[in-house]
Amino acid sequence: MRNNAQNAATEAVARADWDPNTHSRKRHTVVDLLYMKILFVKPKHIGDSLILTPTIVATKKAYPDSEIWVLVRRGCDEILAGCPEIDHIRTIAPVEDSDRTGRDLWRDLLMLLNLRKVKFDYIFELGDGHSARIFAMLSRSARLYSVKMASPPTLLERLRFAAISSFEWQACHRVETGFFFGG
Repeated sequence: MRNNAQNAATEAVARADWDPNTHSRKRHTVVDLLYMKILFVKPKHIGDSLILTPTIVATKKAYPDSEIWVLVRRGCDEILAGCPEIDHIRTIAPVEDSDRTGRDLWRDLLMLLNLRKVKFDYIFELGDGHSARIFAMLSRSARLYSVKMASPPTLLERLRFAAISSFEWQACHRVETGFFFGG
């Protein structure tokens, strides 16, 4: 029996394959599905990073040969280091201005340039923040997906993201957004 996190991850990838222009699923070769590169962007607090693990585990179970990347804020990476389903953990500056240093802008820019070297099959922005969306939008992938944004998406966000979840996460604890991504 599949759990909710596994169902949500599988449904999110399945919805990501839907082509609204042709009203059909996009065709993939077996090689495409076996060697997918998936990036989860969640640069919020340590609890948000921790609650992301069931979604990652479910994604890896559904797509065992996929390469899972995670982008979190610096200081949250250590809690994810013990998750064997994660292949690559990358960090960016903390979201609070008081925790940033003068070099953080440059470090984040270098991280973005390094992420752009990787062609991701899917990027899931789960942070509901400007930095998360910017990193997702500027990374290399044609298939970007986001949780419902607290403020209405900009024109650029509407054009760049293939889908934005309609799940009303504001009525729940914000860490639940990753579980109901396909909403």
